[in-house]
Amino acid sequence: MITREYLEARIAEFTVARDKCQADVAANNGAIQLCQHLLANLAAESDAAQKAIDKAVEQGEQPPKGNGGAPAP
Repeated sequence: MITREYLEARIAEFTVARDKCQADVAANNGAIQLCQHLLANLAAESDAAQKAIDKAVEQGEQPPKGNGGAPAP
């Protein structure tokens, strides 16, 4: 037989599980947003580097090195 106490205990268990799942979803959403931000930064850096290379080639200069344009040792 199902008792009131049993049902109240189950509600409490489900509430705890729900709250944990909601926290996990929020954490995952934050991680996704961080990765998207970092990916956008990488794309912007890549675009800037490619433009610098294109400009150097266009002007007949040596393109910048892959280490940010610093001369090789």
